[in-house]
Amino acid sequence: MAGCVAMLGVPHGLLAGIALAPAAVFLVSRLDARPARAAPDRALALALDLAAAALRAGQPVASALALAAPAAGPSTAAQLAQVVGLLRLGADPVEAWRALADDEVLAPVAQAACRSADSGVRLARGWEQAACDVRAQVRAAAEARAHRAGVIAIAPLGLCFLPAFVCLGVAPVVVGIAGGVFGTVP
Repeated sequence: MAGCVAMLGVPHGLLAGIALAPAAVFLVSRLDARPARAAPDRALALALDLAAAALRAGQPVASALALAAPAAGPSTAAQLAQVVGLLRLGADPVEAWRALADDEVLAPVAQAACRSADSGVRLARGWEQAACDVRAQVRAAAEARAHRAGVIAIAPLGLCFLPAFVCLGVAPVVVGIAGGVFGTVP
């Protein structure tokens, strides 16, 4: 509003500011309303590394997972504790890990555990790879937030310079051309 008043004078600037204010409010609200994709739990990578270390030390899967689950975030730890409970009760590993198959972050962990139960593939290596993938996802989410912050930070600068560009660059050219065109008409 103040920029419009400074550039166009009081009456025209107030009218322009009043006209542009709803658009600015709408754009800012749209930036805030976008759903942000949740980054995976950073502590999940640590929990997977701890579980892999426990497996390499000779612990069974349920014990290794029970030891490492508290290192993860609260919701992830609860999901892993549910799997531990099922495994300790003697459930089939595929059935025990089925609850995590829909979770996009924990699905690779569950898939590695199911493959290990069926084919004997080493589970520790699979969980270490899943921990590397989680770290990469966390890093990518942090970079995306940093890029988004840069774009949002530059938007006000563009909104300040665009009216000045129009007033100092485009308007004189249009006025000059219009004066030339309409000045020659009899």
